[in-house]
Amino acid sequence: MKEESLTLYDYLSTAKVAAKRRVIKAIRHGLAKVDGKVIDDPNFIVRPSSKIEFEGKEVPYVYHFVIMLNKPKGYMSSSVDEKYPSIFRLIPEELRERAILSGRLDQDTEGLILFSDIGRLTNRLVLPQYGVKKEYELTLDKPISDEDFKDITEVGTDFDGEMIKPESLEAKENKKDLTIVLSQGKYHEIKRIFYRRGYKVVSLRRTKFAFLELGDLEVGKYRFLDALEEEKLYNLVGMEREQKVFTVSRKTTK
Repeated sequence: MKEESLTLYDYLSTAKVAAKRRVIKAIRHGLAKVDGKVIDDPNFIVRPSSKIEFEGKEVPYVYHFVIMLNKPKGYMSSSVDEKYPSIFRLIPEELRERAILSGRLDQDTEGLILFSDIGRLTNRLVLPQYGVKKEYELTLDKPISDEDFKDITEVGTDFDGEMIKPESLEAKENKKDLTIVLSQGKYHEIKRIFYRRGYKVVSLRRTKFAFLELGDLEVGKYRFLDALEEEKLYNLVGMEREQKVFTVSRKTTK
């Protein structure tokens, strides 16, 4: 089988060991080694079998990734611990520094959230102009009236002068349990939609993000998207799938 290869500069840039300009400057100043040999050419070709060092430290093999996590309640959508522990505690430790989350959820909300090291992807997935739909299941403190249901779906809710309507809204027979689909991603959008009409959202769970569904993924567990899922996600927001760098084993947490 033919070995994958790429330039020393691309490898170190992808590993995010430093800013791109600094990477080039450091290589040219002899601060990078390949298999123990100083290499000052940024375009030098490296392979998975090579040992790469930068400024005296070994740089492990890296790869682009997209992770789906079933977020539990009690975790903050933040990269550091605050009042509640960081959601980043739930993904592989070696990826935390590079991971960027997409589709933040409040600490009391659970469900599907994504991480990737590709900033353009995580950004586009939540920008309203790309219209990526997210589905949520929620429970209200009391049954919703027919009048309020119609107002939400037909009139909409005012968010800073912009009337926002859900893509869809369905209520179960008890009228307290609902499923809502949104594509806007306003701050606390769901809670504000119902609060303004006198309801409190007592539980909220994101069940779908674009075409991705939680399936049998347990709360607090994650899995890596496969190649076809990644390709479809990139296409959804008008991007080409990023080239992997020396793929390593990817396992769903047990």
